Amino acid sequence: HAGSVVAVEANARAVAAARENIEARGLRARVVQADAGAFDLPQGVRSVLLDPPRAGAADATERLARSRVRRVAYVSCDPSTLARDARTLVSAGFQLTSVDTFEMFSHTSHVEVLALFERDARHASSRAVGTKPPSRSRS
Repeated sequence: HAGSVVAVEANARAVAAARENIEARGLRARVVQADAGAFDLPQGVRSVLLDPPRAGAADATERLARSRVRRVAYVSCDPSTLARDARTLVSAGFQLTSVDTFEMFSHTSHVEVLALFERDARHASSRAVGTKPPSRSRS
């Protein structure tokens, strides 16, 4: 139900596979070969799905912190890098709204974590232009 979908992937083979998969299913999406941490988000992006490597998404979450994005779904295979990147998002006004853990590789210590972050539009727009979030008066 998205107006448009842009996938950003650094690995050339993964980009080719994604494009082939999208075409085979008759879907509409654009796949860009780039580093997500250096990718300039198009205007109007409201939601982002991150699925970084084990090293996490430090650069990408820094960019998201400065953006107008309202929702981030973060899939992680390393809880420690997720915690580091979550701190960046929460410091920028996002709230952790849910966390789910998936045991994808039974009989190992590895888990996948899906963390959902959201922030309200007032905080997103004030953060993106470099001003302080609006104060909440108590009247």
